[in-house]
Amino acid sequence: ALLGASVVLTDVDAALPVVRRRVDGVAVPNVTVAALDWRGGVGGLAADVVLAADVVNDDGLSEMVFRMLQLYLAPKGLFVMCCPKARHRYCIEHLRRMLVQAPELSVSVSDVPEWMVAGLDEALVVQHELLLAQWKDVDASSVGS
Repeated sequence: ALLGASVVLTDVDAALPVVRRRVDGVAVPNVTVAALDWRGGVGGLAADVVLAADVVNDDGLSEMVFRMLQLYLAPKGLFVMCCPKARHRYCIEHLRRMLVQAPELSVSVSDVPEWMVAGLDEALVVQHELLLAQWKDVDASSVGS
């Protein structure tokens, strides 16, 4: 957002006041806070980058995240998700498998760089990984269908 990109931060309705307070506290331009229910839809949204952190922590959420990517990730977009490794969260393995097995996606999985977890107490106990996904060379008209 500081470089002029338009940023939309989303969460469920109940969490929006916290997200708004954080955005207001840093006074970054071009940032919008909006409710996004993964089961619903937001017409016309095509995100160049989708950042997610620790969003798969219950049954059924893997499918919702996967569907969200199909709906909202732009044809040349990038999905970046930081998540606990499967041994810490049983649901994450299902999403990882869905992403890796999707023929339309190019996916890589790697450890989180040390600089990203420096100073985080949770990182001493729970190991995290990065999931990166992009559309393979597909026709833009087929994305999200």
